[in-house]
Amino acid sequence: MFRAKIDDKGIYRGVEPVEELTDGDVEVPEDCSLAPGAYIWNTEHSRFDPLPKSKRTASPDTPSFEDALYAIIEVMDIVPEECDKWAKWYKTTLAGKK
Repeated sequence: MFRAKIDDKGIYRGVEPVEELTDGDVEVPEDCSLAPGAYIWNTEHSRFDPLPKSKRTASPDTPSFEDALYAIIEVMDIVPEECDKWAKWYKTTLAGKK
């Protein structure tokens, strides 16, 4: 029997063998075809939903594309106006919700 490895953000990270399932475990086949880091567990509908490409990460410690871009913009001395506008929007919307 196998369960999905799901990180603290709900992102699917692969499968692991278990003797029995416990509350909150999600059973998956050993040859589950979902790509690790590309799906998030939807607790409301008990299913995996695909993540937007910008939110996919190779490992739990890897930042999303948007987080990485924001970090770069924040340390730049000269920032193009479009990037500055985006960073301000990101900080008050998406980054502020983390």
